[in-house]
Amino acid sequence: MSNYYPFIYNNSILFFNNQVLAWDVSTGGTGTGYVSQYQTVYNSFTTKPSSGVAAAQNTMVKSLVDNGVWSKLDLFYCFAQEVSSGGEALKNWVTPGTYNATLVGNPSFNSLEGYTGNVSSNLQTNYDASLNNINFQKSAGSIGDYVRNNLDGTIASIGGDSGWQNLYIYPKYNSGYMASRIQSGSSNDYSVTDSYGLHISVKTDSTHITNYKNNNALGSSTVVLNENVPGKITILSAGTDFRGGRQVSIAFVGGILTNADVSTMYAAIDTYMTSAPIPPYILRDGSTVAWYRSDVPSTLTLTVDSSVSTWKDYLGSGHDLLQATVIYEPKWSATGILFDGVNDRLITNTFVWNRPEFIYMVARTVSWTYGNRIFDGSISNSGQLEELTSPQLYTNNGGGLYVGDDTNYIPGNWSIFRIGFDPSVNSIQINNNTKVTDTNSGHIGTGNMSGFTLGAAGSGGLSNWANIEVKEIICRNCTDTSTDNTKIYNYLKTKYSL
Repeated sequence: MSNYYPFIYNNSILFFNNQVLAWDVSTGGTGTGYVSQYQTVYNSFTTKPSSGVAAAQNTMVKSLVDNGVWSKLDLFYCFAQEVSSGGEALKNWVTPGTYNATLVGNPSFNSLEGYTGNVSSNLQTNYDASLNNINFQKSAGSIGDYVRNNLDGTIASIGGDSGWQNLYIYPKYNSGYMASRIQSGSSNDYSVTDSYGLHISVKTDSTHITNYKNNNALGSSTVVLNENVPGKITILSAGTDFRGGRQVSIAFVGGILTNADVSTMYAAIDTYMTSAPIPPYILRDGSTVAWYRSDVPSTLTLTVDSSVSTWKDYLGSGHDLLQATVIYEPKWSATGILFDGVNDRLITNTFVWNRPEFIYMVARTVSWTYGNRIFDGSISNSGQLEELTSPQLYTNNGGGLYVGDDTNYIPGNWSIFRIGFDPSVNSIQINNNTKVTDTNSGHIGTGNMSGFTLGAAGSGGLSNWANIEVKEIICRNCTDTSTDNTKIYNYLKTKYSL
C-alpha cells in the first residue's frame, strides 16, 4: 500500500487544483519520493530548496523524464532558485558539477525568477558545442530558454561565444520578431508580440530550423549551413556580444526535439514557472511602477536599531520610499516593516503615476485610530486607504465620497488588500472576499497618485499616521485582467501562507 505525505511550505500544506500535493515514499526508494534524476540534483544542493519548491521542481523533471525528453538534453539550467549562494542557481541539472554555469561580470539574481543580464554581464556554460557533442550536434540539435521580461532588441537569451552569426536566440527584436541561428547562414525570423515565456530553436538537419514560442511552432526555414563552429554556449548573450537586460529563468541545450517534445517541455516548464510562490512574470510587463519587498535585504537601507531610511523599488525604477529623519523611520524585522502610528512614514519623490492605479498590499493594522492613512498618494487624498470606524477601511481618489469595506477586515490580522483607482470605477477587496466597487463618476474623483506615501497622509506625511506592519506592496499603472489579478493574489497568498 502506498504511503503518502503532504508537501509543506511555510508550515502550510500545499494544494493544487483543490488537491493536496503529496509524495509516495513507497516509490523511488530515496526517502523523498523524488524521481532519481531530480534526486541527484537535490543531493547536490548545499542549501536545499523549501519543500514546496522542491516538489514543483521534481514535478517538472519527472514530466521531462517520463516523456523521454530528459535523455535528449546535455544541459538544463534552472536559474529560478530560491538562493544563488554557493552556485545553487548555476548547476547543470543533467549532470550536476559538469558544465555548471559561471558568472561573467555581474548579472543580477532574483530569487525564484532567474538571472538578468546587462551590457557587460552574462553566464558562461563552458560547454563547447563544437567539441562536446553528446546530444547536440553541429548539424542537428536544439537550444531554448524561458524568459520573464519583455524586451525588444538584438539582446540574446542564449548564444555561442565564437561569433554571433553561429548560434543565438533573440526572443524579440526588430519590433516584433523571434530570431535564431544554429550554424546557419541566415537568421530565422518569425513574428511575435512579446518575449515572455519559452523559446526553442530546433535544427532538424543541416539545412532546416524550426522556431517555437511556448507551445506554438512559429515556422520552419531552409537555411544555408555555416561551417563555423558555435563555440561555448553562453546565456544572456552571444559570447560577449548582444548582452542586455533579458531575464532568463531556465535554459537548455540538447538533441533534436519533436513537436511532442516541445509540448512536453512547455507544459513542464511553464507549470513550474507559473506556480506560486514564484512571482508572476506579469509583474515585469512594464506596468509595475514600484514593488516593495521587505524580504529582500538588498532593497533596504537600515540605520539605528534596524530603522528604515530607504525601501528601494525591487525593480530598480528609482521610485524608492525614503525617510531622511531617523525619528520618523519605521523599523524592519523579519516579519515586516513596522510603523509606530506616532510619526513614522516613508515617501517617494513624485513620479508619473496616473489612473488607472492599482495597489496589491500585504499588511496588518497593529492599533486602530479613526482617520489614519495606511497609504496615500503624493498629496493628501490623492489615492488613500484610510481607517474609519473599526473595522471599516475606505478608499478615496479625490472624489466626493469613499468606497469601502465595512466588515471583511479583522483588525490585527495579516491580509491581502487589493485597491483600485480607475477612471470608471474605484474598488477595494480584502483577501478573497467580495470586491466592493463604486462606479458613480461623482464619487470616484479625478486625482492622480503621482507618488506614494506609506503610513501617513500625503503632502509630506505630516499627519494621520497609522500603526501598521507591511510585508510587500505592488503598485501598478493598469487595471489587471481578472486572470492576472488572481495570479498576483495567489502569489502573495501562497508566499505568506494567508
